[in-house]
Amino acid sequence: MKIPNLWGQGQLFAFSALEGNAYMSDDFAGMLSGDRIGIKFYSKIRRELAVVGHQVDDLVFNAVCGDWISADTPKGSIKIIYHNTHLILGQVCETAMPVVFVEGRYDRTFDGDVEVQDTKDGEYTALLCEGNKFAFAYGKSKEEVVKKVKEGIKADIEKAEKIKRAYFEEHSIDGNYDLLYSKCISVMKTQLYSPEYQYDRIFSTPDRLPHRFVWIWDSAFHAIGFRNVKPEIAEDMIMAVFCNQRENGFIPCCSAFGLDHPRTSKETQSPILAWGSWLVYEKTGNREFLKNIFEKNGKFLEWCYENRMEREDLFQWYVSVNNLLCRCGESGMDNSPRFDDATYLLAIDFSCFMANEMRYMSKIAKEIGKDFIKYDDAYERMKASINKLLWDEETGFYYDYDTETERLHKVKSVASFLPLFAGVCDDDKAKRLVEHLTNPNEFYTEVPLASISVDDATYGIDMWKGPVWINFNYMIAEGLSEYGFGMVARDITEKTVKLVEQWYEKKGVIFEFYDSANIVEPNKLRRKGESIEPYNIDIRVQSIRDYGWSACLSCDMIHKLK
Repeated sequence: MKIPNLWGQGQLFAFSALEGNAYMSDDFAGMLSGDRIGIKFYSKIRRELAVVGHQVDDLVFNAVCGDWISADTPKGSIKIIYHNTHLILGQVCETAMPVVFVEGRYDRTFDGDVEVQDTKDGEYTALLCEGNKFAFAYGKSKEEVVKKVKEGIKADIEKAEKIKRAYFEEHSIDGNYDLLYSKCISVMKTQLYSPEYQYDRIFSTPDRLPHRFVWIWDSAFHAIGFRNVKPEIAEDMIMAVFCNQRENGFIPCCSAFGLDHPRTSKETQSPILAWGSWLVYEKTGNREFLKNIFEKNGKFLEWCYENRMEREDLFQWYVSVNNLLCRCGESGMDNSPRFDDATYLLAIDFSCFMANEMRYMSKIAKEIGKDFIKYDDAYERMKASINKLLWDEETGFYYDYDTETERLHKVKSVASFLPLFAGVCDDDKAKRLVEHLTNPNEFYTEVPLASISVDDATYGIDMWKGPVWINFNYMIAEGLSEYGFGMVARDITEKTVKLVEQWYEKKGVIFEFYDSANIVEPNKLRRKGESIEPYNIDIRVQSIRDYGWSACLSCDMIHKLK
């Protein structure tokens, strides 16, 4: 059994709903510092809990996890453990001491031996040290935090460590990629929030920091990973998305909550919930789960038909006219060159996602004894329209179709391989697609697949303009296998996992996206703007670290390789 033990600036540190109450509305999550053993917590005014004074030459980390840090030194051990809601326990080696740094103005007061940091914004933290042990707590009153640390300092550190270790003992794997796998499941654990407001079950969020909301396709990708760890939680992740569904079937792209005015987006997102649910069902065999999602997802797909179907069973994303940095957040491909010079597109990805949902809704219907014929019919209509309007015979490639110019919008993006994922192309078209896919001057870069073809003028290192995204590699590898290109699928899968492993070993984190040429470090890639060091999401959000679906889908890819 391997336990993650690589320190990485920006790694998430948070309490998980797997072990107790972890509420989105009252979150106290942090990121590992880059210049010392410290954790920067994202309260309204930032606080950092750091261990200082440990002048040793041979500190060795045994664990650097999402809720547990352990290191040995010649002068003793250093431990930091997120023990329960808003309470961190720890111990320090000889000569070292825990310190709380506050970035703004605050009052530092004492209640006996307890140091309280009051930032005058309704948030408090407190630190209590006894010998080599310490307790650090967050709360909404001085009395609350003082009580927490006084109770926490009595906790058994060794017992607290055993609880953290047990997660890896239960779920880790042996053999190839064992360290990366343990890192993946550590990240996955941190993504989980407890039931609250409209959410009646555990739910997940893309990365906790900077995102704290619920996204449609992220939840499905997370569930695909979690089906290997805790399948019942995988079901919850997908069902939680429907907690945000409106009566007319609409599901917002992302949702938080509120008693009267939920913070929700006006856009939707890629429909992949039937597909994700089926993959979870393959692990659980739980027909009740399928029954629960069938009607709800059917209503969502009907909404997509009524509000996003443009013509001939083809679908159009909402594209922003004003937001140049995020022209199409609804597609998830925020800054893809596909949307630079076009607004009204019959979208190859949206249309393929819908087609794929039709065939998986048919599978679900057959499994639970419901009407499947309407889904089969819709699937066939979509296939015909995609091949009629979005295929270019001359180049042997699929494109979006611009309804203003009445021409194919010939930007070659990774989205154009989704007909393989959705099973909508015939064998000849599949073969011609694979010729593009495996061309190193187009998509088969040092680490495939480039999100924009190398021979496109917009190809580069900014987000959806060239870098590799784990979710598209996963979906396209699935499609390649279905069409009999198993060797190509496996090569993509292996190279993807090795890429994630390589940069985890170098940087200690799992990134949102990666350079397809594998030259530029992930932390130096552009994300709608120049990268900035040191990493600070208060200044600019860059390629996000410990990103949810990168970890979850890498987890599932490792299972496929094994």
